[in-house]
Amino acid sequence: MKAQLEALVEDSRQSNVQLQVLPQNDPMNACLFGPFVIMSFPASSETDIIYTESPTSTLYYEETADVDTYTTLFRRLNMAAANVSNSRALILDAIKEME
Repeated sequence: MKAQLEALVEDSRQSNVQLQVLPQNDPMNACLFGPFVIMSFPASSETDIIYTESPTSTLYYEETADVDTYTTLFRRLNMAAANVSNSRALILDAIKEME
């Protein structure tokens, strides 16, 4: 895990990466049911799709209401997460604790 965290810190220094960490004690953690990806497409005629995983299945959501729910959740998580520099500091602190 230490190597993974070190790789995250290194990747977070790239100009096209914005890494934010949701602190462990943040109440927004209760809203997470697992990982999800919002897939957006360049053509305006294409609707966004939500991709989610669970231990037993993979789901794709295309209905507007579902996409809106996940988009709202993502925005709330983004606002609750530590900013980029504080997120990097949280990861560096976790690395130090492993040493």
